[in-house]
Amino acid sequence: LRWNSLAGFQRPRNDDMADAEPIENTASSEHVIGIDRNSTVEPGEPVESGVRTRWWAWEAPEDGHYTWRITGTSESDQAYAKLLVTVFTGSSIEDLQLVAESGPDAVPSDFVLQAVGGQRYWIAAGLPAGDITAYTLRSASARVIWGPTPGNDHLSSAEVLTGAAGSITGSNRFATVERGESSTALGHSSLWWTYEASTPGWYRFWIDESDAPWVLAVYEDAGDGFGSLELVSSSHQPEGIESGAIEIVFRAEAGSRHRIRLGTRGAPEGGEFTMNWGESEAPVWLKYTGRLDDGGRDAHGNSVELSTPLSLAFNGSGSMLYAASQLGMQVFEREVETGGLTLVQTLGGYDLEDSSLIWDANRNKLYVKQCGTWRKFAPVDGTHRGLRDEGTLTVTGTPGDIVCNRLSVFMDSGGSFLYVVDPFLGKLQLLAFDTPDTLQHVQTLTVPDLKHALISNDDSHVYAATRWELLVYLRDAETGRLSQVPRTGIQSGNDANLLDLESIAISSDDRYLFAFDDLGRRTNVFQLEDDPSHPQLLGSLPPFWNAPGQYSPWDNRCGFASARTESPAVDVFCRNMAFGVRWRPESGELVATDYVAPWQPDRFNNHVPEFGHTRNFVASPDGKHAYLGTENKGILIFERVGVGVDTVFAPLKMLSVSPGKVTFGLISTDVGGCIGLEDVVVAETHYSVVSSKWQIRANSDAEWTDVEATETNGEVCSYAPSAPAHARLVAEIAIDGETGKYASRNFLTVEP
Repeated sequence: LRWNSLAGFQRPRNDDMADAEPIENTASSEHVIGIDRNSTVEPGEPVESGVRTRWWAWEAPEDGHYTWRITGTSESDQAYAKLLVTVFTGSSIEDLQLVAESGPDAVPSDFVLQAVGGQRYWIAAGLPAGDITAYTLRSASARVIWGPTPGNDHLSSAEVLTGAAGSITGSNRFATVERGESSTALGHSSLWWTYEASTPGWYRFWIDESDAPWVLAVYEDAGDGFGSLELVSSSHQPEGIESGAIEIVFRAEAGSRHRIRLGTRGAPEGGEFTMNWGESEAPVWLKYTGRLDDGGRDAHGNSVELSTPLSLAFNGSGSMLYAASQLGMQVFEREVETGGLTLVQTLGGYDLEDSSLIWDANRNKLYVKQCGTWRKFAPVDGTHRGLRDEGTLTVTGTPGDIVCNRLSVFMDSGGSFLYVVDPFLGKLQLLAFDTPDTLQHVQTLTVPDLKHALISNDDSHVYAATRWELLVYLRDAETGRLSQVPRTGIQSGNDANLLDLESIAISSDDRYLFAFDDLGRRTNVFQLEDDPSHPQLLGSLPPFWNAPGQYSPWDNRCGFASARTESPAVDVFCRNMAFGVRWRPESGELVATDYVAPWQPDRFNNHVPEFGHTRNFVASPDGKHAYLGTENKGILIFERVGVGVDTVFAPLKMLSVSPGKVTFGLISTDVGGCIGLEDVVVAETHYSVVSSKWQIRANSDAEWTDVEATETNGEVCSYAPSAPAHARLVAEIAIDGETGKYASRNFLTVEP
């Protein structure tokens, strides 16, 4: 304890309240305040002001709310964060009343003062009593900036925006962050708006300054403060994805209410902006929603045992996910909204490691290909929540050797033929169903350096990716046999400059084919519409991301590509990352849309774990979720946001359309005709059409609308659009007594 005589002690001129230094009595300005080693506490001073205080006085020019922000006097000065700034009303030191204060250790620190015009306010700067800095900090100074608080500073006072499109100007320089509001990732100095969409669709809010410090976010609002807000999207964009603006894109239903938030990243003071909004095309994004791994908990909280590698397949409706491994066959029930998985059955006694799965929607069977053996499983009942083993399939003929791993299998839409892709031996094998229990070997093609193969949606062609080139095969509809198209045109590896091809994908309308070379990291898009036998290269997109040094690009193979429906866009899954691409036919652009990785959170700030190599992949039939079997993190679950996601009608593989014709399984309408579908039995499954109708839209970014006079009950009817449009058939169908809403697996395209 030390004390000194005040004789000769030079006290600061504004050490006492009565000697407070006046500051400019304007609505907005700034002033430097601070304390030094000679600052003291006068007798009677309120405890809220702290210790070692000095005083200033300000008179409010008019009624209103004013934001006061305390920042450093320079970038290197951080001592200001320890200052305690308090505001009082009163006429003397004895009757001061605290009306506002800033807490210490906040960077920046700000508060809102509700002021009365003509009222004098006493401002004290000090250090918090009991804090060690009150005795160790020699001095501290701060720059105080004040100005009128924006009217929509708080969520409760959000400004209402109307109209399908518009713009608004403003400033968030004196906006704040209220208690309970998250600002770490979404920025400081927030402003709020409420937006109600008059029509359903995708909407975009943006600021045309891609390098400005703004952050935009949109929330779904249940009307109960921050606790009821659910983040829908933010303007966080992955590195390499350039939109030329700071933007948020989200889907809104008619009459739904969303909250729009603008904040400032980094620099806290903010400034003037112009925010625009309007209708938008659907995005192509991936949202990481979680994972299910060995020892983890499923969607119902039950512990799950998993073994990798896994082979994955969905049933026709997407309600059940099947996983084959060393543990046998496991059945998971899928939650349609969240994508979560719940284990409902394990069929042990099988070692199904390195097997391949395929679901036969025509026979309602699950086939398992392992080495030289085929086994089939069938649902126990209409719920599909359990499988029963129906034994092995007999293979006749001379199929030849097939290795026991890295196989993939695909089937024609009619369910008559199975194709086995064997990259190890470079074989493409064709098997035909003689009976439900017998497969007949039809053909085996030798394809050196084979990596991947798939069948077109109309079953007319098979496309194969080798390490060096893209091969095309014509398919005979009756026999299933393949005949290679001569290597001419752009499909030649030399002409297209393809090297180290990994995967391919085809758009749902068979108009475009995507080929991923450079170990799957470079995207190439080909046109098939003019001549599907001779793909024509339209454009290429090199890798657009920069991975940290520990992620070697030579080990970052992208082995799985999955096209979205209704638009030429693809999701690609690689070692430790995934990315999205999109072809824009109108502008002739191939663009990057998204990527996620352990070093790159998704657009919803979810962090993806380091999962290693991808082992298997499957997308839900409704296009909403993607499931990735990984090397060391079990099954990763992604929501596919935007393009190709129909939240009302799920694509039904058995239902397809062509000009003037509808096909349901093996049944087809006559041209211009209808077929009644009441209690139709396919592979012990009962189907009944409750009602059906046609829908059209102008393009892939437009909403589907009903076609008048096409709705009918108990049947499906053909339709031929008379004007340029997309057209699809939708129906309510009872499958084993359970009614759901379904859409044709493809749509018609009528060009202008």
